[in-house]
Amino acid sequence: MKDFINELDNGLESIMYEKSSNVSGGEKQKISILKVLLKQPDVMIFDEPTSALDSESAYNFISHLMSLKKEKLIILVTHDEEIKKNADVIIAL
Repeated sequence: MKDFINELDNGLESIMYEKSSNVSGGEKQKISILKVLLKQPDVMIFDEPTSALDSESAYNFISHLMSLKKEKLIILVTHDEEIKKNADVIIAL
């Protein structure tokens, strides 16, 4: 995600609007994830967070979540098998 931020004209100070046509679905997903991670909440809820990400970004995101899971409560709604492999608890509905 650092690469993505560095590619923006003004880095973290860049202004992007949710319905902006100049960002892809994957970039919008990265922005949403970054907004949560930068707030550093005690509880994080993600719904299909890797759905629009390329494989490298998805791997980096999962790796980062794994480094946080001892300190944070992380709830994920996902079909991603890689995320499921790292889950402490799985609830199937």
